[in-house]
Amino acid sequence: MAPNWRQIGAGRDYCDFYMGDIAGDSDNNKKKGDQLNVFYALSLAWQMGFLIIAPILLFLFGGYMIDKWLKTAPLFIIISIFAALAVSVYEIHHLIKPMLESSRKELEEFTGEKKNNQS
Repeated sequence: MAPNWRQIGAGRDYCDFYMGDIAGDSDNNKKKGDQLNVFYALSLAWQMGFLIIAPILLFLFGGYMIDKWLKTAPLFIIISIFAALAVSVYEIHHLIKPMLESSRKELEEFTGEKKNNQS
């Protein structure tokens, strides 16, 4: 299947390019949906790992350099660890927030209940 370059990176079309065109009967569509879920889960895991390790490494390096400059042994390293954890939690919250909101909407549609959530 030749890629349509205007659609590459646009969700399902991106996966069609790499997985091949497997559209057809419902069994193939189910397999395609399962494969997309696996790709999405792997992408989410990769992003979460990066959002945890990158701030920790950067802040640790910065804390080490400040400690070395000011000769205050572990003070800024400890502060930088807590700052990196705060940044990681904030970034992961914003990564997962759309997924949680869509799950909440699906649950509301399934149960027919509307929750008053002021967030």
